Amino acid sequence: MSCFAQDKVVKLTGSNVEVYTPFPVDSISHSIHKTYLDTTGRPEITIKKTFATEKHALPIYITYDYPLSAQLQKPLAVTAVLAGLFLLGASLRRVNFGLNEKK
Repeated sequence: MSCFAQDKVVKLTGSNVEVYTPFPVDSISHSIHKTYLDTTGRPEITIKKTFATEKHALPIYITYDYPLSAQLQKPLAVTAVLAGLFLLGASLRRVNFGLNEKK
């Protein structure tokens, strides 16, 4: 009887990921997981092991570093969009859309 185990882990956008397993595995693959309205995607790690038993029920350690630029990417984008909308509203408020001419 063979037992196949597969783990998928999706981490934070922009993080560099390292995987440490306490036992040998068949494969560790890194890919990009994109979600709705996602621009860059998130790192996804897939760990595969055949002939897994209860002895393999040990913690798998995944470490990552999350740089400051990645932490500030979305808040700065939202701030820029809101500032642009504010400036657009302020400039459109000053435009006269009336049809009659002033003398």
